[in-house]
Amino acid sequence: MAYLMEQNIFNNKYTLVRFFQEEEYVETFRCGKIRMMSAKYYKKNEEKSKELYNNRYDAFENSNYIYNPNLDGTIQFVEPIGRERFTNMWVNPNVLCSPIIGNDKLDELTKISCFYILPIHNSPYKKLSSYVSNKVYNFGNYYCLIINQIEFENRIKNGIIKYHNQKITSGECFGPVEYIDEKNFNGKYGPFRKPSGLSWQNEYRIRVVTQDNNEPFWFEVDNLKDITIWGKTSELLDGMFNESGGLIISNYNS
Repeated sequence: MAYLMEQNIFNNKYTLVRFFQEEEYVETFRCGKIRMMSAKYYKKNEEKSKELYNNRYDAFENSNYIYNPNLDGTIQFVEPIGRERFTNMWVNPNVLCSPIIGNDKLDELTKISCFYILPIHNSPYKKLSSYVSNKVYNFGNYYCLIINQIEFENRIKNGIIKYHNQKITSGECFGPVEYIDEKNFNGKYGPFRKPSGLSWQNEYRIRVVTQDNNEPFWFEVDNLKDITIWGKTSELLDGMFNESGGLIISNYNS
């Protein structure tokens, strides 16, 4: 059985894929239970490798600000930092690069769910894998593809309203990640900016701030089975574009 995802579905914005290591995790997600881990978790993820852009290790995760010194060692602040109103400071540029200003407590309370933005191209007879980094296989053996992005975001919005009204969460936000050159960046950073070396992740995030540091935090929305399909990651990436730019996926589940 094959599924044809027409190109016009993507003309509005984009569509998303969530990857999973186990089939049972796919079912949990499709039931509307979205697993969210803390920014601290992602900051420490695979830290032992110390290879910043090799996989998912990101020392800059959820930093409040990043500032880089000029050649003379001065740093120009573009906005106040917290309650302080520094205008400039000096550091030794030979010792310090990309100073990070963060908040460990906020990292624990900030919960994030990560998705992959699926690239769509009008390239007949080319596989999706031609446009996707092989590193996505590290995200999991199974995929769950959102086939109605507008409805998905509506359900996320409804969930946000529910949790916010119950005072369970605050600071809710969702959208694509912006990738920046962290060595030439100065200013506010946050959870929706990441180093350009990680741009292969093509990431979209949902972020909430909770009242406690327990994790995972389960963000529950309406059932997602009617707006998702799923299967093996290898079969998704083997999907082929047709003449009109639609993506044909074989052996999917609904």
